[in-house]
Amino acid sequence: MEVTVEGTEITPEEFRTADWITKVGKHVKELRDAARGDRQGRQDGNARAESGTEPGEDRKKTAAANAAYKKLGHKIAERSIASYLPRLPANDYKIIIRPKCGLALTKIPNTRLSEAVRMAARIPWIKGQEKEVFIVNDKQGTLIFSTPDIYTVWKVTRIKSIKIEGKSYDVTAYLAPHEDSGRGVVRGIDPRLSVEELTEAFDNSRNPPILGVRKLGNSSSAVIIFKNETVPRWMYCYGVPLKCVLYKKRYEVCYRCGQLGHRSDVCISDHVRCRGCGMTAPPEDHACEPKCKLCGKGHLTADRKCKEAFRTPYTIKKRQWEAWRRMEGEERKAKDADPQTCRMEEIKERSRSRSKHRRGSRGRAGSFPRLPERQEGDLPPMTGPVNEGTSGSAVLHSGRPTSPNRKVGWGDRASQDKRDEEMLTIKEENRTLKEQLAMMSRQIEELQIAIKSSNTTPVSLPRMPHNQNIKMPEEQSATPPPAKKRAKEAEKPVIEENVATVIDMKIAQLEANIEAKSTLDDEWRKAFEKRMFEMFQNLNQQLHQRDNKLTEELKTEFAKRDRAYEQLAQEVLGRPMNHLSGNHGSQIQ
Repeated sequence: MEVTVEGTEITPEEFRTADWITKVGKHVKELRDAARGDRQGRQDGNARAESGTEPGEDRKKTAAANAAYKKLGHKIAERSIASYLPRLPANDYKIIIRPKCGLALTKIPNTRLSEAVRMAARIPWIKGQEKEVFIVNDKQGTLIFSTPDIYTVWKVTRIKSIKIEGKSYDVTAYLAPHEDSGRGVVRGIDPRLSVEELTEAFDNSRNPPILGVRKLGNSSSAVIIFKNETVPRWMYCYGVPLKCVLYKKRYEVCYRCGQLGHRSDVCISDHVRCRGCGMTAPPEDHACEPKCKLCGKGHLTADRKCKEAFRTPYTIKKRQWEAWRRMEGEERKAKDADPQTCRMEEIKERSRSRSKHRRGSRGRAGSFPRLPERQEGDLPPMTGPVNEGTSGSAVLHSGRPTSPNRKVGWGDRASQDKRDEEMLTIKEENRTLKEQLAMMSRQIEELQIAIKSSNTTPVSLPRMPHNQNIKMPEEQSATPPPAKKRAKEAEKPVIEENVATVIDMKIAQLEANIEAKSTLDDEWRKAFEKRMFEMFQNLNQQLHQRDNKLTEELKTEFAKRDRAYEQLAQEVLGRPMNHLSGNHGSQIQ
C-alpha cells in the first residue's frame, strides 16, 4: 500500500547517506538558487534601467540577496580556517612546513609524518624529554612544528625534503612570527633590493626594532615584522619615509581547484576548475561571468580587489576584546558604586516587564462584564501599600475602576516614580532604625550581665553607628525615673573603676612582655655576636696556619730548585773547560 505525504522528494542515495552530506548538498543548492535569483534580479534591473522605470521592490530584494550572499560567503571563509587545532605553548617557536608535489596529508597517519620530519631534521625522539609538538593542519595542507629550543629551530628550518614510504617530497619550512609581534606592509620600495639589504636599511635608530623583512614576490611591497605589537605609520628606508599600514592576512584560495582554505602549491586535486564559474577543466579561451564566493560580485573568488578576502588581524581583535572587557568592567564598577541607581534600574525593568505582560493581555479584557461607572468623588482613596516594582500603569490597571475622564500621561508615570523613590527611602530608614534598635537591645543585655557579675571582667561596650541623616525621636516625660534605673546609675562608677583597673593591668602586662622580649633580643644578639666573633677568629687562625704552611712548602721547594740549578750549572760549565784543557795539553806536547 502506498501512502502519499507532503514534503521534498529525495533519491534513495540521499536517504542512505549521512546527515552532514545531505546538509551540505542542500546548502550548495540554496547557494546556487540565491546566485540564480541574484543574476535574474540584475538582469531585470538592467532592463528596467534601459526602459526608465523605477526598480521599486526588486532593488530591495536584490540588495537583500547580495547581503545574504555576502554573509554566506563570510561563513564559508571562516569555515576554511582550521579553528579546532590544539593550543600550542605561548613561548615556543612555531615552524610552518609546506609540503609540495601533491602530498595528501589526510591519507597518511600523523605519527608517520612526525617521524619523517624528525628523520629529515635528525631530531631523535627521547622518552621523558618530549618538548616538541607536531600538528597536522589538513585544511590548509601544512604541518606545524612547535619547539622551545633554538637549535631545533635551525635544524627544522633547513629541511628541504621528507621521505615517506621510500618516496621523497619537497617541502618548504619557515619560522612563523609570534602572535604579539606586529606586522606592517610598506609599499614603494625598489624591487631590485634583496631581503638582506632591506633588513639593513630598515634596521636604524629612527624605526622601531624589527625582527625581519619579507618581500611580496617581485612587487614593490614588503612585509616588516616588528618586535613589539605596535605598527608605526611611517618607516624610514635610506632616509626616505615610506607609509606603513597594518598587514591583513588573506583567506587562502587555490588557483588550481578554486577552493578556499589552501594554496595551489599544496593542492592534491586532480581536477582544474575555474575560479569564476566553477567549470571543470576550462579551455584556454574560456569566457564566463565570474562570481566571487565571498562577496557575490562579478570578479574571481578572493581577487585582489575583493574586500572580503582579507581577514581581521589578531592585533585588532585583541584591542576590540580588551576594549569590550574594559567597558564591561567600568559598567560593573558604576553599578557597584551606586546601589540606589542599580535598585531603581531593577524596579524600572520589573515595571516595564509587568506593563508589557499587561498590555499583551488587554485583548481578553472584553470578555469580562463591565463594572458600574462611578464619579470622581466616589473613587475610594488609594492609601494601601505599594509593592516594589509597581509602576504607575500597573497601579492604574490593578483592577480598580477609573473614570472615563481620567487619562494616563507622562506626568502620572513621573509622579509614580517619585513615589517609588520615596518608598525606597522610607524602607532604607526603617531598616537602619531596626538595626539601631537591635544594637541597643544587645547593649542593654550586656549591661545587665556586667551588673550581675561586677566582680568579674566587664564586657567592652560596642559603639553605636552615628547616622547624621536620621534623627531619633526624643522621648520627653515629666515623671521622675523609677528607682531601679537610679540603682543602675549608682552602680555605673563601680563598673567604670573595674574597667580602668583591668585596662591598667593589661597595659602593665604588655609593658612587662615588651621589656622581657627586648631583654631576650639583647641576649640573643650578644650570643650571636660572640659566636660569630669566635668563628671569625677560628677562621682567621686556620687561614694564618695555612699561609704559614704554604710559605714553608714554597721555601723548601725553592731551595730544592736552587740546589738543582747549581748542580746543573756546575755540570754544564765544568765539561767544556776540561775538554779545552786536554786539547791544549796534547798540542804542547
